[in-house]
Amino acid sequence: MRTLSAAHPRQFPITDERDIVPVRQAVRQRARDLGLGLIQQAKIAAAISTVTRALIAVNGQAILHLWTFNSPTRQAFEVTCILTNTSSIADLAQLEHTLHFDEIRVLVDEATVSLDANEAILTLRMRLNH
Repeated sequence: MRTLSAAHPRQFPITDERDIVPVRQAVRQRARDLGLGLIQQAKIAAAISTVTRALIAVNGQAILHLWTFNSPTRQAFEVTCILTNTSSIADLAQLEHTLHFDEIRVLVDEATVSLDANEAILTLRMRLNH
């Protein structure tokens, strides 16, 4: 189950370079608020910077959502990036290359990416340790 934190429901449009710093700061602050350590905060912030820079480089647009992921067995800080205007992306391999997915995957605990006819979704998770 995904839940938006009542204290910090956050959604960010990604359209140009001006969006990089506020998004990175918001992700890092949310990670801090959830009790993630400094290394985890830095990793998730670096992953988001990589994603936003990659999107901007290819003139992509996206909406970034910050969630707290809750299930009976674990909790995680989740960042979901919904990419619109994916018509120039032919397949999942091209999407992964465009987003520098291999670089992102090593920075977070879980990373998934999917592509359909209308949109692409990138999900990043950092497990909460409490």
